[in-house]
Amino acid sequence: DYMRTFNVSIEIQEDSNEKFEEELSKYRDITLPQYKEKIVGAKAKSYEQFKEDLLSKLKASIESVGEQIETLNVSLGNFKFGRDSYQFVVKPNPTYMTIYTMIMDELLMKDARTNQEAFYEKYKETIDDFFAKLTEAPGANDEERRAIIDKNISLYTDYRTYLDFDLLVVNNETHQVQSLAKSMNTKSGGETQTPFYISILASIANEYRIGLE
Repeated sequence: DYMRTFNVSIEIQEDSNEKFEEELSKYRDITLPQYKEKIVGAKAKSYEQFKEDLLSKLKASIESVGEQIETLNVSLGNFKFGRDSYQFVVKPNPTYMTIYTMIMDELLMKDARTNQEAFYEKYKETIDDFFAKLTEAPGANDEERRAIIDKNISLYTDYRTYLDFDLLVVNNETHQVQSLAKSMNTKSGGETQTPFYISILASIANEYRIGLE
């Protein structure tokens, strides 16, 4: 069976099992350890690529959003509509806080090998779970598996997944602050449209660096 399966030519009429023992020894003592070494190396490279190509980019995008929000709020500070003024806020999405914490850890950007090892040791479970979501779909057939994995890739590689965005409406007379996200379903269409128009105008002004009064 072994010879037919692997197209090996060994004399099967010998009195001893020496040739087959040599085959076993070759795979057990030489080939298998080489594969194990390659697997360890491939895993290390995949983690490093994971860190450099995905986590670092997610971190940079999240930090960039924070800077953009601050700049937008400067523009929004020039706008008042009646008694109200507006301010963008961005916070970590609590649903994905574990991954967000990993992404934003300072160890991520440190290159020393000791820091890399500390990062992977600290977030091993999170990293393994992250990889599993991008590569596995237990119990699904091939078609379902591809769809689930594609959906997870789109979700988990998008920096917006890890953030919650909101627009605060501040009453300048009473200093009452309302979250647009929380009050969206309780306000009229006009009340919800006004903040959007103002935020769009502020975004355009910021994009073109227009000095507005």
